[in-house]
Amino acid sequence: MAKILIAEDEYVIAKGIQSKLESWGHEVAGIAASGEQAIRDANIDTPDLVLMDIMLKGEMNGIAAAARIRERAGIPVIYVTAYGSDESVREAALTNPYGFIVKPFNDETLRNAINSGLLKKECEQARDLLVRRLESYSGRLLTAKGIERRRIAYGLHEEMARILAALNMRRSSLRTTGGTNAAAPLRTMATLLTEQTAEQAHRMVRELCPVQLENLELSVVLRLYAAAQAELAGWKVHIDAREEGRRAPPNVEIACFYVFQEALVNILCHANATDVGIVLRRNAEELDLKITDNGPGFDLQSARRKAGGRRNGLLDMEQRVKYAGGRLEISSAPGTGTRIRAYFWLQIAAPRRPR
Repeated sequence: MAKILIAEDEYVIAKGIQSKLESWGHEVAGIAASGEQAIRDANIDTPDLVLMDIMLKGEMNGIAAAARIRERAGIPVIYVTAYGSDESVREAALTNPYGFIVKPFNDETLRNAINSGLLKKECEQARDLLVRRLESYSGRLLTAKGIERRRIAYGLHEEMARILAALNMRRSSLRTTGGTNAAAPLRTMATLLTEQTAEQAHRMVRELCPVQLENLELSVVLRLYAAAQAELAGWKVHIDAREEGRRAPPNVEIACFYVFQEALVNILCHANATDVGIVLRRNAEELDLKITDNGPGFDLQSARRKAGGRRNGLLDMEQRVKYAGGRLEISSAPGTGTRIRAYFWLQIAAPRRPR
């Protein structure tokens, strides 16, 4: 549970709030009767939340104390007060409080305000953490080379999944608390944050550029990536890759690599396979990639219906292959594994860019 500081100059009221908080499992960091004391206690005890009365003893009122606490320590504040003039409310709003509780209040009002404030804090912390993670991974992706680039993409996927799952679990826990109307807007905010971040993370993973293709043959790049994935997932990988004649145009090689990469990510995340087969053929007229696995397979039509036209791995692969002048075939059924084939006609593909 949370550590909460009470800033209240009426002793009886402060002790009553303390008793309630402790009965709900929270830790009371202390009781401050003045704004100056609230600032000192917040700096020393670093509570998760401050319940702040606007009118306190001393020269500094609760609004000024809350502003200083937010500025120095970033600790959120909920105002608990009977002093509710329009001017004081406007002034208090400038400190970005997590809520207002007007005296007199009942237990449910206090409990819902605290739960909502703590959830909002967790949402903001999760958002800030995700932003830092995304910025860190983005910077590393700009300079990463070779297999390290794929490893970072997998790390990004796993890190986002872990943080988002934790946020979802915390959001769901509010459903067991009475008075759900007060927390509904924050649950909605948490849901939107989760969905938007998930989409951003998936987009970053999917749009990675295979920089090795600038210097290496497609077959070599596929072998390197397949070996890295096999070591990561514990697969047995069988590769039969032969290329003859001139290289395929860049747009074809990138589209082919993307299908290969997306297919292996799907096998890693969903297929629970132990054997993966990769066949690549290229001559002057065509480029043909086949990927198979011995996983449990899936209902392809059901997967398409669930996607409902929204962007997903299957749709992205089809679009990329189509734009490169090729054709994508996917066959799978429960209990049969999955087979993916990307076929490109090189005579009608875009010409190679000059080097």
